[in-house]
Amino acid sequence: MRQHQIDVNLLTTDIKILTHNLKVVYCGLCIVNGKELINKMKRNGWILDRINGSHHIRVRDGKRSIPVPVHGKKDLPKGLVLKILKQAEIKE
Repeated sequence: MRQHQIDVNLLTTDIKILTHNLKVVYCGLCIVNGKELINKMKRNGWILDRINGSHHIRVRDGKRSIPVPVHGKKDLPKGLVLKILKQAEIKE
């Protein structure tokens, strides 16, 4: 089996991860709170559809809705941020 060498540069908030299909996904927002993630989604065309409790539901161009939890200034887990960015097709 061939091994792949991966050069990973860790900066404070910039993290490169290896996905299951060996594509490198870049995430400049791996440690953020809900408000920062919502601002990132706004810049990429996602608009507020509704608010259900502490979850802001964002939609864009008839695509499925994406709930984003907003709990004040509490940081969201890295895996959740990456999952939301993947669903929103945001790669920067």
